[in-house]
Amino acid sequence: MTAAENKELAMKFFQEVFGDKKYDAVYTYLSEDFIHHNPDIIGRDGLREALDGPLNGFAKGPIDFRHVSADGDLVWLHTRLVLDGEAYAVVDILRFKDGKIVENWDLLQPITGKEKNPQAFF
Repeated sequence: MTAAENKELAMKFFQEVFGDKKYDAVYTYLSEDFIHHNPDIIGRDGLREALDGPLNGFAKGPIDFRHVSADGDLVWLHTRLVLDGEAYAVVDILRFKDGKIVENWDLLQPITGKEKNPQAFF
């Protein structure tokens, strides 16, 4: 797949799973041997379980994509997400192989509204 196709697929995945809360879509987009580098989530089934648990509080609606970029098999998503009423700046890096997401790195930073830097996060 091209970088542009991977980028489009990454955005679809995020919208369906996190925005539309179609949690079983992880089985469509993620490979069986999916690796998640989050210390609390192990593999595809671990992400699916987390979506019914601690990640269930994502606000339903359109994903607020701030920046999206792709280079070969890697896609970067910079988003603003709301989890349990709290806003976060989030960066995800997804690696694709054969049309599936095979690896994910994520970083979340809370947006408190008390930031000194007016250009913080975005």
